[in-house]
Amino acid sequence: MAHSYGQIYLSSTNAWFLMIRQQIFSKIFTVLWTLFPGIIKKIIKKQFFTPERFMLPPETINRILPGKAFDLMINEDTIKCRQWGEGPAIVCVHGWSGCGLQFYGFVDSAVSSGFSVIVFDGPGHGLSSGKTCTYFQMTDVVRALLCRPHAFCVAGLIGHSFGTAAIINSLSKENLTLPAVLIAPALQLKQMIDAAFGHYGIPGRVYMESIAEFEKKYGYSFIDDNPVNLLKNENQLFLIVHDKDDPVIPCIESEKAADRFPSLKLMVTKNLGHKRILKDETVIKTSLSFIRDHS
Repeated sequence: MAHSYGQIYLSSTNAWFLMIRQQIFSKIFTVLWTLFPGIIKKIIKKQFFTPERFMLPPETINRILPGKAFDLMINEDTIKCRQWGEGPAIVCVHGWSGCGLQFYGFVDSAVSSGFSVIVFDGPGHGLSSGKTCTYFQMTDVVRALLCRPHAFCVAGLIGHSFGTAAIINSLSKENLTLPAVLIAPALQLKQMIDAAFGHYGIPGRVYMESIAEFEKKYGYSFIDDNPVNLLKNENQLFLIVHDKDDPVIPCIESEKAADRFPSLKLMVTKNLGHKRILKDETVIKTSLSFIRDHS
């Protein structure tokens, strides 16, 4: 019992210190925002909207590079894309601090099934240009692949984590009903970002003003376009694949969404975590079968 009490005491003590730290940071940020709003905005964009550039090992890149490389100019960014195969396209959308080639495990199976595969590096990711990346910018890239003048013959989409939010938003904005596989999806994206800012004690009005600039620039709403708010279309076909042991985005969020929206199908995996799930043969096979059966 003493050990259990000690754990409870340490937990409550840590929570108390965290609360105090957040309150102190909040007061500091409020003062700095009043005095130096331009500087604080730059810090927020650098800290929260600048991804780490992820690159696969050279031996992996050398093995999978064959394919058609092409660029898209989206907003002010050069987006590096690659396509394999000749059939109807499956567009793959990576997550935060990821890259398009993380979907290399899907390529051979998709192409042998008569599809082509298109991947890209989002703004500020991989080989693409750009210093920042937001949900809005990723959405614009996906929409460009779906619509004129760049439109491809798209059979379906597969997204991971942050990238799934862009898929949901794109299909909603373009009023398209294409089969889409959402792997470890960020359905509650607004709440995740709220929590990230709150962890550092940044006042809501401070970061919301920063986000408001992105909203104005790209024409989206942080609240209205929260992915979970866009799942109401019963004609849209979504398969959610989520691991029970995902340490980044809890599987419970996908389970709640599947209960709330009967049109969503849910596949729960075990012991694959947040990223290794993209390499699992069963996940790859199930994802491609879902698109083939519904495209």
